[in-house]
Amino acid sequence: MTAQAAHQLWLSFGAAEQFDMLHGRHNCDVWLCDRGVTGDDWRQNAYPHDDARQFALNWEGEAKPDCYQSQAGFRGPRRTIENTQALTCNFVDLDTYNVGAAGLTPYALLSRMAELAPHLPPPTTLTFSGRGWYAHWIFPVPEGPPRLTEWNLVQKHLVQVFKPLGADSSTSAAHVLRIPGTTNSKSGERVVGLRHRIGYMVPLKALLGSVRRAMDAVPQPSPQPKTRRPSTSALTAGSLALARMDDCATLARLRGSPRLADGRSRLLYAYAMSGAFFWGCREQARDELEAFAAEHFIGGRRYHPGRVVTVLDRADDARSGVQAIFQGRRVDRRYTPSNRYLISLLQITPDEQRHLKTIICSEEKGRRLTEKRRASGVQERGAYLKKERQKTSEQRQKAIELRGKGLSGAGIAAALGLTRARVSQLLKTPC
Repeated sequence: MTAQAAHQLWLSFGAAEQFDMLHGRHNCDVWLCDRGVTGDDWRQNAYPHDDARQFALNWEGEAKPDCYQSQAGFRGPRRTIENTQALTCNFVDLDTYNVGAAGLTPYALLSRMAELAPHLPPPTTLTFSGRGWYAHWIFPVPEGPPRLTEWNLVQKHLVQVFKPLGADSSTSAAHVLRIPGTTNSKSGERVVGLRHRIGYMVPLKALLGSVRRAMDAVPQPSPQPKTRRPSTSALTAGSLALARMDDCATLARLRGSPRLADGRSRLLYAYAMSGAFFWGCREQARDELEAFAAEHFIGGRRYHPGRVVTVLDRADDARSGVQAIFQGRRVDRRYTPSNRYLISLLQITPDEQRHLKTIICSEEKGRRLTEKRRASGVQERGAYLKKERQKTSEQRQKAIELRGKGLSGAGIAAALGLTRARVSQLLKTPC
């Protein structure tokens, strides 16, 4: 393929078209960020959907330096995972200039990506960031918070597989990227969006399927002896972490008026231990912990990530492949607290557990199971046994009546739709 033909495969787009591709199918808030007039003052604000689009369009017209927008839609006062409402895409930030791949054309970059990840569909768009590239796999329909764990699994896979192209380590759904048409002050270049002429939007389900098949194809190490805690998949661990993080926020709201005054250090510790299985890098962990404390704690600035530095260090070790030795076996260094420990640490009452998703005791779990069974029509055991005794009594009475009419055991069984053994049992049992 000639260079001219390759170039014709790409259509440039600006801030408005990118905004519509990402945010055109939801009405949540969009975060916009810039560095202010002096270039040193980092500013970020959540704007209503239509206002955010106009701001992005204005910044493109001014070729304003260092302007960013969130890739997801939000509800709430802070740009955090907790407040994420509309997942619009998976993406990867490729710092190609850090790995000796600066100057790649879009076609050459796409070819390199296909070599590294032949199991993935091509990205919907590529965006030249002024120095490197962003690749987006845009969803036809935005996904809600329940799909966040699956989104996160795909995101981590993209970062891992595209490391040779300088993939940035951030895997946060709250991440912001530069807006097409604005300027990168580090290079003086304008940000340029490129949409592949034959590129299609890609559902999260399809991306997740591709990632799972690739993970299944990787040879697994030989089975290890069982320990006290069974292994879990990345998806299961992420779901549990996200649910526990949500429980910590719920607990803070239950106890605060409107913000929590007591037990803040313990709650921050529990939140950090859970988030360590979900956050992709230390920077993301720091931002999320600071936002959690600012939103839920009185004196939130005092409860900074430095208070849980051991948790963060262990998470860094896990991401770097450093493991601990437990009972002669290598294990993940991140803390894996049980529900019993968290309930004791946070002194969670039975009444509070009724409002939580997963940090619950066995009694609360049993209560919910019973409640679910009742809602589905399963009877209470006492009522069920009473009904069965009445049914047996009626069958016995009918069997006696039919025996009095001279029917044999086989005839009674046929008449009542029972087995001969059951009829014999009924006739032998005293009334």
